[in-house]
Formats: sequence, C-alpha cells, structure tokens
Amino acid sequence: TFEPIVGTWIVARDGPDKVIMVDGRPWVASKDNPTRLLVQSARKLYGTSNQELMDNAKQFAYYPVAVLRGVDRFSNGTITVKFKTIAGDADRASGILFNVKQNGDWLAIRYNDTEQNVALWEFHNGIRRMVKRGDEGAWPLDKAAWHELAISINGAELKATMDGKPALEYTL
Repeated sequence: TFEPIVGTWIVARDGPDKVIMVDGRPWVASKDNPTRLLVQSARKLYGTSNQELMDNAKQFAYYPVAVLRGVDRFSNGTITVKFKTIAGDADRASGILFNVKQNGDWLAIRYNDTEQNVALWEFHNGIRRMVKRGDEGAWPLDKAAWHELAISINGAELKATMDGKPALEYTL
C-alpha cells in the first residue's frame, strides 16, 4: 500500500475514471510550517525512534510524496507511474523516488513540465543534486493526456522511458 508522506492525496474523477490526485491547494496554505506536518507523517510511517529521518525530512517539504510500504530494497525490475501534470505555478513535475533510505537519502527520476525534460536526482547527506539531466525541451507533453514515466534497473544500469521512448540512461 502507498503511504502519503507529504501533500494532500485524494481520490478524484478524470472523466469516468477514478484517479489518485495530489491537491496542492491545502499544502500551499500550510507551507509556513511544512516541517511539522512532514515530521508527523514520517513518524506515522517510520515510527518515532528514527530521529535521523526526522532531521533529514525537511528535503521533502514542498514535494508531494507517497511511498510504497514493504519494499525495503529495489534492485532489479521496473517501476512505472502514470501522470497528468495539470497545474502548478512554481513548478510542475512528476517522478519516482526510489532507493529511499531511513536517513532521508533517496534517488529520483523526475519529469519536469516547466523544463520539459527528464532528470535523475540524488539527495544524500542533506544535499540535493542533479546527477544527470536529459535534453531540455525534449518532452513537450500534452497536459490533457496521461503519460507514463518508467525506470528499469538491471544491476547498476538505470534506464528511464517517457511514454515508452528512451529518455535517460545512467550507471548507478
């Protein structure tokens, strides 16, 4: 099951289909104190004893995040997410966090609608950095349509696809 960590996740309708939607409006209203809300959610998921996670949790403060419980390590296979990027003033992005550690470290493959690219990000020891960026402007997507972002990992090889087409490759 997925556990929302940050953001307001709701069941919504997209035509006749039920979908999970992140509604950013309540989050914007509470962004003056996002760390408190984040720590409450993280404690619910990981328990109160993991202070290291709590100290590093501020990294997620403005990014809606839900994690799949029960997968401690992802090493070989494919993760896919379908998304529509319908709104957002400062940024519009969709992605897949993986290799999430209890200390707050993670990797993410992310589609950025404002830059129209796919990039690999790392958060390690409190610092977020871009590992590799695909070509800017390479992915102008229709906001009214659903799109598929996927990562496939085979050993140390990572391949990202957008709507089934190669978007980024990297050796971890």
